[in-house]
Amino acid sequence: MEISKKSLLFLILTFTLSSTLTQGANILFFLGVSTYSHRILVWPLAEKLVELGHDVTFVSSYQPKNPNPNITEFVSKSLQELIDAKFGDKADLIELRELGEHTKIWDDVEELGVTMCEVLMKDPEYISLIKSKRYDLVVIDFLDNECALGIVRYHKAKFIIFDTNHPAMWQHDSFGMPAETSWVPDLPTAYPHDMGFLHRFANTFWPLRWYFNRVYFMYPKMEAAINEGFGWVGDERISLREMELDTSLVLMNSHFSVDYARSLPPLYIPVCGLHIKPATNQLPKDIQKFADESGDSGFIYVSFGSAVQFSKAKPQLRDAFFKAFENSPVRFIWKWEGPRPKEMPSNVLTASWMPQADVLAHPKIKAFITHAGLLGTSEAIVHAVPLIAFPCFAEQDYNSDRMEHVGYGIRMEFVGLKQQDLHNAIVQILTNPRYKENMLEIQKRFTDRQNDPLDTAVWWTEYVLRNKKSRLMMPLGRYQYWFVRRSLDIWGSIIGIICIFLGIIMGYILCRSRTNGAVSQPDPSKKNR
Repeated sequence: MEISKKSLLFLILTFTLSSTLTQGANILFFLGVSTYSHRILVWPLAEKLVELGHDVTFVSSYQPKNPNPNITEFVSKSLQELIDAKFGDKADLIELRELGEHTKIWDDVEELGVTMCEVLMKDPEYISLIKSKRYDLVVIDFLDNECALGIVRYHKAKFIIFDTNHPAMWQHDSFGMPAETSWVPDLPTAYPHDMGFLHRFANTFWPLRWYFNRVYFMYPKMEAAINEGFGWVGDERISLREMELDTSLVLMNSHFSVDYARSLPPLYIPVCGLHIKPATNQLPKDIQKFADESGDSGFIYVSFGSAVQFSKAKPQLRDAFFKAFENSPVRFIWKWEGPRPKEMPSNVLTASWMPQADVLAHPKIKAFITHAGLLGTSEAIVHAVPLIAFPCFAEQDYNSDRMEHVGYGIRMEFVGLKQQDLHNAIVQILTNPRYKENMLEIQKRFTDRQNDPLDTAVWWTEYVLRNKKSRLMMPLGRYQYWFVRRSLDIWGSIIGIICIFLGIIMGYILCRSRTNGAVSQPDPSKKNR
């Protein structure tokens, strides 16, 4: 009888412990300011967490094209209109580049982040959603979405930053990391990999510029909106600068094969490529037939992503593409928005939607003409497809320059493009074997990992849930002033000591010279005698 009691007790304890370990958490994804490509990247992680028993809520500015019935989605109509004006059909990003205003989009996005926060914190449906359940973890898109820290504060939750890009420019000083400005160009600048003195001089100040602009411009306005929305006053008021120091993890859509080799702290986890699924090898019939019948010449895939609307391009630019394609021996499969133009060459197949991974996996593909976004770039690398890149905005110049330097693609420019320029690039990518060879080497580096990127992201997300809040993975430099972190106080002291020492020597020499001059000067009265 005693044995059966112990066995029963053991079974009860085992069941209780097992239930505790497998109990799902309430997780909220926040993608307020973002492009649709951010959603494409983050969505597989959300779906995988649901499969593992977690309750997932997804806040974004885009209506879902691929909804999951097990995920609660919230899209604010006012926020959707706000983001659509910046990144939707109304935006003409190619024209912005032609006007030389494409780099200003980073400043615009900061202002957009503030406006987004003000809009959401006055939205009763959003406030109701936040207060409807207790959230254990908040996953925040890196792009000026610190407004979500209000949710973190309200629920005393943990939070993860999902960096849909390479490490953000302001994170060096936000997290106390070494800036490495002497050899890693700032994302928006498109400085060359072999920066000269003037480039390095300017590059030194860019991280500080981003950081101080956020701390002294963006954060106070967001804090005001959050405090008003939650009714926090006095000591209750939120401090975003203090809260960002509690970041548990940064899931980073980057990898050394597509970026520079960086010195990153332990809280940065590279998960580039987590959105990539195995190719199904089942293309739509018209695309399949067009690709299969391309013969030995093969075809080139053309897509400029979800934000760049090439159909809005000026006639001169469109004609340069059309004529270059018409005179090429290969076929082209083009993700084209809107009706097919009459001038479109017959060797080009267009469609408003493309199963990109399957197109890139087709055995007859020869190259990919792209805007050099990280999602498309990483998919091309997985399938070893060389690139011809036309960067448009954000980090795309950075990606294109890195790609061309490593040698798995050719960087081009929309502005001033001539038909012959594009024709020459197509000939180069088709006939010079080094692009394919270099791409195969990058493919090997990119895919040779201990774990699948999605599995890595899931494991680390649950790691944050399993463990208490800790700043052990954050550099101690986060508590230092910017000039202390860069050792400018040390170098300043050294230079100051040297200057004082040299000043003393120079003063002594001048004093001695004046004394000697006074002693050696003849007495005029003696000369008269």
